[in-house]
Amino acid sequence: MEMMLVVVLMMLMMMMMMMLEVVVVVVVVMAMMVVVAVVMAMMVVVVMTMMMMITIMMMPGTNLTPECGEEMSPRTKRRSAERRARPPELEVTKPSVYH
Repeated sequence: MEMMLVVVLMMLMMMMMMMLEVVVVVVVVMAMMVVVAVVMAMMVVVVMTMMMMITIMMMPGTNLTPECGEEMSPRTKRRSAERRARPPELEVTKPSVYH
C-alpha cells in the first residue's frame, strides 16, 4: 500500500513538472476569457447607450443633440428639460415686470 502511495506521489511530482506548461496555458485561457467578458460588457454598454440615444431622439419635444447624450439618468434629463423650459418663461415674465 505504501509503495502505491509513493508511486502516486512520484507520478504527481512528474505531473507537476509537466503541468507547468499546462498551468501557463490555463492562465492564458483564463486571461483571454476575462478579456472576452470585458469586451462583451463594453459591447452591451455601447448597445444600451445607443438604444437610449435612439429612444431619446424618437421622443417628441426633446431636441437632444448627440453630445448631450451623456445625460442618461432621468434626474439629469429632467434637469436639462427644466433648463430648456426656463428661458421662455423668463422672456414671458420680463415684460410684465417692466409694465
